[in-house]
Amino acid sequence: MKNRTRSTWGDDPETLNKARLQRGELGKVCPSAKGMGYKKLAALKLDDISHCLTEQQEDFASKTAQYQQEMRYLHRMLQDKQDVLDEALQEKRYIALKAIFRSSVNSTRKFNATVIFFKI
Repeated sequence: MKNRTRSTWGDDPETLNKARLQRGELGKVCPSAKGMGYKKLAALKLDDISHCLTEQQEDFASKTAQYQQEMRYLHRMLQDKQDVLDEALQEKRYIALKAIFRSSVNSTRKFNATVIFFKI
């Protein structure tokens, strides 16, 4: 690993220390760089974590808004379908009542015709 690191970053100890700090290999960093690197590394890591959390919050807020919009749309669709069903049911009741009324009228006419027939 050490050979590969040296070949990648060159032989400069400062460059090696920076690379090791970035990868979190604090045990391999030379003592002079350790003291000033811990705080810097911790600050960088905290900034990265803070940035990630901010991105996650923004993403969550965006998805929440999108889901709420979709729920409102679905609620409107459901309400429209319910209105259509209510209208169809009301029309069906009207047709049934109309048929009952016609039947009642016909029965009444037949009854009246029968009564008139027997009175004569």
